[in-house]
Amino acid sequence: MYPQRKRFDARAKVVVEILVQAGLSHQAPMDAIWSAIRRGLGLTRSERIREIVETMHACGFITTTDNPTVWAIHPDVLGIRIPEEEE
Repeated sequence: MYPQRKRFDARAKVVVEILVQAGLSHQAPMDAIWSAIRRGLGLTRSERIREIVETMHACGFITTTDNPTVWAIHPDVLGIRIPEEEE
């Protein structure tokens, strides 16, 4: 594994823990995700928060929904198991 990937994996775990501690469910308003990251990491620059969110999105940790202001946090990231529909 490349060193940059290891660093991102470690950072992603920190961000995921921040989202969990903020009590965000598998779907959350984008503002809530930004606020949790801002508070959890003590960031003040929106550009840095945007970079983190875009990286998390590129890796599939968070995705867009039909509502552009609500993003989905991948259930596996939060440790949530969504039951499969019964046939």
